[in-house]
Amino acid sequence: MLLRKTVCGGGKMLLKFTLKNMFTKPLRLFVLLLCVTVTCLAACFASDLGGTITKLFRNMLGEVTGKIDYMISDDGGFDDTSFADCPDANVLYVQMGGKREITRDERLYMYAFSDYVSVYALGDMEKAKEMELLTETFTLGENEVAVGKKYSDEYGYQVGDTLTLTDYEDNEIEAKVTAIFTEHGLFKQEKYVVLANSSLVEQQNGIHAQSVAFVDVYDDDDILAFKEQVQKNMPRAEVVDVFVSEEMQKLINSVTGVCMLIFVLTFLLVIFVTASFTEKILEERMSVIGTLRSVGISRVKTTLILILENALYGLIGSLAGCGVYALLRPVWTSSLMTTDMDMDIAQLVDAPSWWVYPAVIAGAVLIEVLIPLGTVLAAVKTSIRDIIFATRDTEYTLSKRRTVIGGCMIAAGLLLGFALPFAFCKIFAVVLLTVGAAGAVPAAVRWVTGKLAGFFEKRNLPVAEFAATEAGSKKSSMGNAVLAVTTVIAAAAIFMIGSSLLYWMSIPQYDTDVRVHGLADEKLEDLEYVKEIEGVRETEFLYESYDKISKGRFDPSKLSGILLSTEIYDVYALPEGDQLPGLRDLPETLADNEICMDKDLADKLGIALGETTYITFRENGVFPVEKEMTLVQYCDSRAMSEGVGESFVLNMDNYRMLYGDCPSTLLIRTDDPDGVKEALEHAMTGEEDIKTRAEYTADDADDSRSVRMALTGVIAAALILTLIGISGNQAVGFAARRKEYALLHSTAMNKRQIRRLILLENCFTFGIATAAAFVISVPMILIIKQALVKLNMGIRMAFQPVPLIGFMFVIWAVVMLTAFAPMRRLRKMNTAEEIKYE
Repeated sequence: MLLRKTVCGGGKMLLKFTLKNMFTKPLRLFVLLLCVTVTCLAACFASDLGGTITKLFRNMLGEVTGKIDYMISDDGGFDDTSFADCPDANVLYVQMGGKREITRDERLYMYAFSDYVSVYALGDMEKAKEMELLTETFTLGENEVAVGKKYSDEYGYQVGDTLTLTDYEDNEIEAKVTAIFTEHGLFKQEKYVVLANSSLVEQQNGIHAQSVAFVDVYDDDDILAFKEQVQKNMPRAEVVDVFVSEEMQKLINSVTGVCMLIFVLTFLLVIFVTASFTEKILEERMSVIGTLRSVGISRVKTTLILILENALYGLIGSLAGCGVYALLRPVWTSSLMTTDMDMDIAQLVDAPSWWVYPAVIAGAVLIEVLIPLGTVLAAVKTSIRDIIFATRDTEYTLSKRRTVIGGCMIAAGLLLGFALPFAFCKIFAVVLLTVGAAGAVPAAVRWVTGKLAGFFEKRNLPVAEFAATEAGSKKSSMGNAVLAVTTVIAAAAIFMIGSSLLYWMSIPQYDTDVRVHGLADEKLEDLEYVKEIEGVRETEFLYESYDKISKGRFDPSKLSGILLSTEIYDVYALPEGDQLPGLRDLPETLADNEICMDKDLADKLGIALGETTYITFRENGVFPVEKEMTLVQYCDSRAMSEGVGESFVLNMDNYRMLYGDCPSTLLIRTDDPDGVKEALEHAMTGEEDIKTRAEYTADDADDSRSVRMALTGVIAAALILTLIGISGNQAVGFAARRKEYALLHSTAMNKRQIRRLILLENCFTFGIATAAAFVISVPMILIIKQALVKLNMGIRMAFQPVPLIGFMFVIWAVVMLTAFAPMRRLRKMNTAEEIKYE
């Protein structure tokens, strides 16, 4: 009666009892809390990332472009019909040009240095302020300009000074500086001059004036309707979205999808670890169940008492996961997007949605309660007599129903993953394959161990035969196998994603002594002097452009802004030298009607090797170009873009016809890289990025260091989490079987034979589980690879069987090493003490 009152009314005592049980098993506590923490961390990322990026884009675009919704450009300019029938909007007409400030080195006056200054002519200053492009009020008359503070500080312009512009005839036009404004938003990045008279821009030297309209649609619900009407009125116009557009939302959804994939993998891990550990916990709690039932506690209350421990695992682990996420969130939001503007990205990120943390905590507690609920209910229904005499590890009962369901889930996962093109189906297929493997692997273990037992029996190896029999019949061994196959599958998927990116990042892009990036509009003939610089042995010019390209003939209805289009690809001219090892698998020559592209890109566009089809280049240009091309070979450009691999390669004539004779990069081999670099810095305009091999190699290493560390950390975390889960479960299983080993020692085996039995049993169990995990991992990795392509994440997994086998061998070897711990503890086992009640 006293015990019953304590249980029914002593909530504090019950909580104290549960916490004591938790902390008396530190290994189990650590493993479960670690799994729950990592899963909750991934859940926070998956649930918060999409909304955070959306808000960040919206706030950042508002900071840069004010209230502008669209930037519309048309080489033909605008007239009264341009925005006819469009929803109400504030339209600011702008013309853009530029000028150069020429300075000279006082020590080397023969060398001139130039600095580019952007010139904006705004049609209406009041509208510019309404759109938040300008924050200050000033008026400009004819031949009057306002200059940005950055430009003023660097070149000493003050109010009242005269600024000189030139026209196409090199005639000087003088404009008076009447205001100096603080750069804001769009004007914050460069040096700017603002005019009110557009005729001045039209007279700029070397830069053709381009008509642009900045548009603020008054009603946000009409934003898409405005764009559709503009495209009807001006089919050739380029309409760039500067709000969180449909294309941008697709990109955000893709990023969120990858986080969701990682969450699914860790979620599966925590489910199977929890399920396996719960079974061990209940074996220990059977005496508690018997005591509670014997004093008249109802089954419902007994169930609540038992699941309290799991609920606390979920609560503590989820609080830890949310706490870690709250600490990491400012760090990853600050590094989420880089910008050249003086802008604190972290300040633009809003707090996470109010429901994220409560939902993650509640979900973790609920999952930790639901996973063991069925097992707990079955244990509570066990009779007191059976509880008293159930003292040894019982034999595993193979369920045909579970095996059939597992096989069907694997088949359904393969069908969904390979037959349906949707990313969601592929992610769901990953779940089906993993859960199906958990259901089917016991049958595989039972069948293989049966064959092994027969093999060892014929060769008179009784210990090995008994080890094979035990591996296929004991609940602890089967639990280890199920946990191993599921966790190894999840870890292998994470490993292949991370190792693929690390592999492509490790391949050098260039093999050159001096690299010159950003040659802008300089033609090849203007760069011939480089060959005459002292010390230059060999030069190679790299031709590269970005273009909106599509399969098929030109379709005006599919025109969209180039800024966020998913059809923007790298285009290279076939290199003539060997200084570009990052662009691989290239043919010796290409005919005018031949093209190369990455295999992933060809699959994405639906172009087969050897197929001849129309390809539209410069789709967003004034005159799109349709060419009938034959895909003659797959190239490999993944090293040039950290694994993305979406590039075209044309012959030089086709490239020059499409994009002009303007190289993008100059590669130089020389014995004096520092001397050649110094000569180039004096000879060029100063806008080029000139680096020696040592410099660009160091820069590349610095740029990729954080990514490498993150990827290595993810792989290491997956490996460690897997090993901790498996080895922890194994250690708990050994503790439950100590009495069985004591009985064997007292009746049939010496301790040396039992140690060999433990080693062989673990070898068979984890060897079969790892082999099964490899078989399931191969199609799963291919499905994940397709899912990443469908999500347009730019992550191209390279399926490499050898690293995958090596990864699984490492897991198997480390898990086998953990078997030595119970083997050592076996030496200290007191056989008489263990079996004194038998």
